[in-house]
Amino acid sequence: MVNYFKTSLGCAIVLLMLSLTVSANGYWKYYEVTGDGVNLRKAPNGQVFGKVAKGTFFMATEPEDGWIYISTPLQSGFISEKFVKEVLVGKFSRSMAGSVVGMPVDQAWSYSLGDLREHEGWVTLSFANWSEPMESGMRLRDEGFSYAGKPTANGVDFTYRLYGYDPESPLQPQLESGEYLSHQYIMVVENTSDGSTSLRTFDQSFSVEPTSEKDPVVSERCLFGLKGAVKKLVHARSYVPSFMSVMDDAEVFENYVDMALFEADGMLASYCKVNADSEKVLDNYKYTRQGDRVYVEGYRYENPVKGDYKIGTSNFTLNYEDGEFKVDYGENGSDEAGISGEYSIGWNGLPEEIYFDGDGRSAPFIRESNAGTFTQTVYDSSTGMPKSASLRFDYGGEGYAFDVEFRDVQKDAKGNWTKRVAYDLEGSPMFIELREIEYF
Repeated sequence: MVNYFKTSLGCAIVLLMLSLTVSANGYWKYYEVTGDGVNLRKAPNGQVFGKVAKGTFFMATEPEDGWIYISTPLQSGFISEKFVKEVLVGKFSRSMAGSVVGMPVDQAWSYSLGDLREHEGWVTLSFANWSEPMESGMRLRDEGFSYAGKPTANGVDFTYRLYGYDPESPLQPQLESGEYLSHQYIMVVENTSDGSTSLRTFDQSFSVEPTSEKDPVVSERCLFGLKGAVKKLVHARSYVPSFMSVMDDAEVFENYVDMALFEADGMLASYCKVNADSEKVLDNYKYTRQGDRVYVEGYRYENPVKGDYKIGTSNFTLNYEDGEFKVDYGENGSDEAGISGEYSIGWNGLPEEIYFDGDGRSAPFIRESNAGTFTQTVYDSSTGMPKSASLRFDYGGEGYAFDVEFRDVQKDAKGNWTKRVAYDLEGSPMFIELREIEYF
């Protein structure tokens, strides 16, 4: 069997393990209503039961037989495609956070003023609508609105409405006392003809003056929680014996060492994972790029693996598409799957929520366990280091879930953590992780 990393990874196992001291239907597009008071119908050419205001912005599949389905937080139904136009969208950027000036769809209001900001990894939007001056010179103002959500490739999906929002106070208690939105308040970047920056919601068109804040480079390094020009990562995880002794399925929680080599642009060149106890190679891949496609070749448990796919990035996403994956088991057949998926990258340039398939069918085929593993990480805003995490291990319709706190976190000069110990909420250690990092 070809082993791309046998010598160097074997040395890394010895060095690191010895140092462990703790044992959708159709294609979605965006549209704007161009007619004023457009009839809203229960079905195509059906009964009229409402009106849709000019300027209303919405997401939908392409019109069919002259009709398009509109759904906003306030109304849903069918309208004629004669009264809509497609809106092209751009990429959302951290530079768009700041003061915003809006034009409300509701003509009872003249303009809106507010702020778009980052708050503990979330994006918050607060604004109020204002009227034209009355005869007295005073202006009317509504109660105002505040939302919180996560950034996407093209904007922000706001999932909470906040009441009495305080940007100087911790956000989590405000989320818990806020309202979870069953219909998300979606904001996207519009590609305007004059090059200005416009942020659209169903009921507002916000203009913003971009700041000088830079977006971190999104690459496959992000999947490993890495910052900067990392060339090589060697990582080890070891579970504490007292933790392992109470687990029903110890195979889910194997001690392992993995190594990733990166190209200068942060994309994977090779990856290998080894069981730290048996030194058996579990995964071993090499990645080659030709044009806009990535070709993967290697082994899983000594079974040949091949795959190919397209990879794309935005300031907040890393996505894989148009690909295929195959593991050849010889006389026992093969395992084949299509490749299409996306990882979300947080405001800090790191994945706050990430899922790795236990069967390794999701590009780039990284596995933390034989089970599917979901990790939701909370970072310390002052140090940038991982503070806590929610972990879930899923297999065969069953699984384990843990909330952990990271202690004894150490980092290198570039700001990447090199050691952390995970403790459960009762204060018992679960596992320790160490990383050796080499930079270009």
